[in-house]
Amino acid sequence: MIRVLEKCIITCLCCSFIALAGCTDDELFSPRPLVEEGIPTQVTLKYAVRQSPVYTRAAVESMYEYQVNNLYVFVFDSGGNRVWPTGNAAYFDTNNGMVVNNGNESNPTTGSITFEVSSLNNAHIVGIANLTTGNTSTAYTVTKDQLDAITTLQGLQETVLPMANASIERGALFLMTGYAETTGEDGQTTTDITISGTESGQTTLDCTLVLRRADAKIEVKVTSEAANAGWTNFSFEPKTWQ
Repeated sequence: MIRVLEKCIITCLCCSFIALAGCTDDELFSPRPLVEEGIPTQVTLKYAVRQSPVYTRAAVESMYEYQVNNLYVFVFDSGGNRVWPTGNAAYFDTNNGMVVNNGNESNPTTGSITFEVSSLNNAHIVGIANLTTGNTSTAYTVTKDQLDAITTLQGLQETVLPMANASIERGALFLMTGYAETTGEDGQTTTDITISGTESGQTTLDCTLVLRRADAKIEVKVTSEAANAGWTNFSFEPKTWQ
């Protein structure tokens, strides 16, 4: 009887460990949504133009290099599929949901946009500034209609934007792109963004859309000196460009 009882106890303990192991795998360590998804929420997204280091003499004032005239924003879910804001609101300017404080190199441009979108876990938010419009142009041709046709994050990453002309010439404004970034629990920067639904239906996202210029306008000055102090009336003419 004692041996039978011992066997029963051992059998029960083994079953208990199996049950606990199953509980651990299925419940304690299974991924759970951070927020309930699909709740319509009016969000405010902050953005800022990243301060770029100066490598050479600039050909335009820094206030133009940091200027944001308009902003187009993509929202993608964790699977990389596009999530449209209410009313398909993706294009913003000062007449349409965008607040901007244009700055310069010492005080970079900042601002915010407001739109309504469904709550999401691990979303990715991408922005493109200074689209081609009637009063805005850059060295690249990119329009709202072009961007409206993009439906996935991969499709956006594979998009090639043509230059208006194959030249080093630049106008006053610059095309900018960037991801919304935040600091994760490990202290590292991440582009995984949580869009939370709230009781009030309004929230300010805990992230910043960091815009970086796609190129820069520079002025190169080439000077020459006579190899022989006795030379006069000589000139310098470059034969090739690299």
